Amino acid sequence: MSLTFIRGRSGSGKSTWMTREILQRGRKVPQQRCILLVPDQFTLETQRILVARSESNALIHVDVLSFSRLAYRVFKELGMDTAEYLDDIGQLMVMRLALDEIRGELHYYAPSAGRPGFAEEALRMVRELAQYGVDPEQLRAAARQEALVSMSVKLQDIARMAEAFEEKLGESYAMREKTLERLTGCLERSEYVSGAALFIDGFSGFTPIQFELIGSFLSLCPEVFISLTLPDPADKPSPLFRRIDETRRMIEDLAAERNVTVLPDVVMAMREGRTVRLADSPELSFLEEHFLRGDHAVYEGENRRI
Repeated sequence: MSLTFIRGRSGSGKSTWMTREILQRGRKVPQQRCILLVPDQFTLETQRILVARSESNALIHVDVLSFSRLAYRVFKELGMDTAEYLDDIGQLMVMRLALDEIRGELHYYAPSAGRPGFAEEALRMVRELAQYGVDPEQLRAAARQEALVSMSVKLQDIARMAEAFEEKLGESYAMREKTLERLTGCLERSEYVSGAALFIDGFSGFTPIQFELIGSFLSLCPEVFISLTLPDPADKPSPLFRRIDETRRMIEDLAAERNVTVLPDVVMAMREGRTVRLADSPELSFLEEHFLRGDHAVYEGENRRI
């Protein structure tokens, strides 16, 4: 089992490296399955790029998926029932019904519960909590430990709203944000994922549930490749990349826990100090390099593109 980071600044060619590596594997080891995970909004475009660069104009050994589409693929493989998901309007209607029923139980949010727009904000909070794997009992535990009374009451109200919303959904419907939570409980039984070479591209960070899934990938997949927007190791450290540095350290900790070998990084080379995307635009390349750096650098060349 191995883990490899593909690092480089934005536009340096990380995605291009991954597509080239996947296509080369298809020619050399056609029996090996490759899974490329990208954000939901990039799945179609990534498929198009892979097909265009493939010699056969077809994808046989590789699947381009998002985390949620991977979940549906695994559920289908394992014969698991997939609950019906409500759209945004349906969820909002359920939240309004839940708020009408529990308004008398709320304290901090009681004056706001009936106001226009509150149901939308409550739904946003509940969906974000589900995305990060926080359940009502965890909120109540945090409320009991909170010294500030107003914050404690607020957490208890949020827990009650989340609980009421889930009760109204019942067993017939489910939140899309809960999909990955279900996947964590069954991924290790998936033969589809086990043994595949896994590529993760296009993410600036991961939720706690996604980190948990990455840990499972490291245990199941012989090779895992993850692209991160980080500068060359030889560059001066910048606080701009602190969050992504932390993401890398967390993934390395997951690998260490599972005795997975972390191979040397694949570092995207620069062309005359510029990324591949901005190689023909020295003005934009200069702006990309110095923006928010606080180094007071001045561009001395002729400005034609800004």
